[in-house]
Amino acid sequence: MSVDSFASQKAFAEANGGIDFYLLADFNPKGAVAQAYGVYNEERGVAGRSSFVIDSDGVIQDARTYPPGELPDPQELLGIAQRS
Repeated sequence: MSVDSFASQKAFAEANGGIDFYLLADFNPKGAVAQAYGVYNEERGVAGRSSFVIDSDGVIQDARTYPPGELPDPQELLGIAQRS
């Protein structure tokens, strides 16, 4: 999920090997979900880079936050998601 626009999400999916599942948008109202998970920076209007793997029962199986400039490893995240 991203507070970014659809176009940004599409570019991200294409740049990361053609992700073939839907990415969710937290765009309107901007940042509402990020606020609920405690990762939204109201002052800057952006969410901190983080990842949450949530299973089909709605239970968070993995949660990670990343410092500015550090990118998560997409393959690692896909592996976590596949195991959950």
